[in-house]
Amino acid sequence: MAPSGSLTGGPIATLAPGAIDTTTFSGSYTIQQSDIDAQSVSNQATATGTTPDGDDVSDLSDDNSNLEDDPTDTNLPEDSEISIIKTSVFNDENGDGFAQLGETISYSFEVTNSGATTLTNVTVTDPLLVAPSGSLTGGPIASLAPGAVDTATFSGSYTIQQSDIDAQSVSNQATATERHLTEMMSATYRMTTATWRMIQRIRTF
Repeated sequence: MAPSGSLTGGPIATLAPGAIDTTTFSGSYTIQQSDIDAQSVSNQATATGTTPDGDDVSDLSDDNSNLEDDPTDTNLPEDSEISIIKTSVFNDENGDGFAQLGETISYSFEVTNSGATTLTNVTVTDPLLVAPSGSLTGGPIASLAPGAVDTATFSGSYTIQQSDIDAQSVSNQATATERHLTEMMSATYRMTTATWRMIQRIRTF
C-alpha cells in the first residue's frame, strides 16, 4: 500500500459467531492530486478469515451494511481558483511621445492556477481585443497545475482609435475561464451537498 496508504492491526486470532471487532484494524491514506481533481476517493477493503475446516471465507467491504458490497466514497471539498493579470505597453511607433490614430497597444496576460485542482481548457476573453480594432491570440491552455503560472500563451494587440486619443486612455478587462470546470461544477452541484466554488480575480491595467 505504501507510499500513499497504510493499514495496521491484526490478524484477529479468533472471532466467534456474531462477534464484531471495531478496534483491531485502522488505515490512513494520503490524498493525491488525482483525488483532488476527482473530488473524491472511492475504494474497498477485503476481510478474509479461516474456518475450522481450513477453508478461507472473505467479503468485500460496504459503506454501511454487511449485506452489500458498495465501495466507500469520501467526498473531498474542492477549491478551484483562477487569476489573471493583464498588462499593457503603448507602442509609440513614430517616436514622437504622443498617441496617434493607428498606433497600437500590446497586451500581455499572466494566468495563474491559484487553487488546489488541476485546470483544463483554460481560455482568455477580452471584449476590447476583437476585430476590427483588436486581436487576441493563443490558447486554450490544455492543463494548468495548481500553482502554475502561464505568461506565454496569450497575447493581444489593439489599434488606438480617435475616441481613445480624446479620452487620453484605454481601460478594459479580460476574463480567464476554465470551461470544463464550470460545466462540472454545475452538473455536480445537483448531485452532492458539497460546496463548489470558482473564483475569478480580474485586475485592470
